Amino acid sequence: MVDLVQSVASSFPTDRKSFDSVIMISNSVTKIRQIHEVIPSGIGTTILTSKSREELKVMAENPSINMEAVEKIKQKIKDGEYP
Repeated sequence: MVDLVQSVASSFPTDRKSFDSVIMISNSVTKIRQIHEVIPSGIGTTILTSKSREELKVMAENPSINMEAVEKIKQKIKDGEYP
């Protein structure tokens, strides 16, 4: 079995910055937290869990929801309010 956390950690070289951002999509909040701990600071991170995906799907399917609401959810995701 592959150690996902170790694999991600080894993807970030210490001598140079090769990534601008990271996008994680998972149903496992525990795994996301473990991986998030090994991502160097200063790298933008976006995390989508099943909870955040469900809210975005509802908004996309409902034409009465405006873009301001979509941006609020995106900001919550960016701020880590969806673990």
